Amino acid sequence: MKVKQQIQQTFIGIDVSKLTLDVSIITVDGYQQHEQFENNAKGFKKLHTWLHSTNLFSYETALFCMEHTGIYTRQFVQFLMLRNAKVWMESALHLKKKYGNDKRKK
Repeated sequence: MKVKQQIQQTFIGIDVSKLTLDVSIITVDGYQQHEQFENNAKGFKKLHTWLHSTNLFSYETALFCMEHTGIYTRQFVQFLMLRNAKVWMESALHLKKKYGNDKRKK
């Protein structure tokens, strides 16, 4: 039996910090936008409204990508999972080892 592979239509990159979520949305059609939200329930609701206002968004065709920041991501990931969102989390240590940091030795 052949399984139909789903192509992601929207990628949402999130920089998660203690107080804020910096969110960038990019679609396969080239649409790009950035917005910042509070990292709490009120901010999650505003994010939800903003994403749907683009008319290009659905949780089924989007992939949410973020660095795992421990307790700062916990509530937000729960919010996404309740909406059946696809979430990709990457370890900070893995990113640091793979890409290094921006400070170059002289």
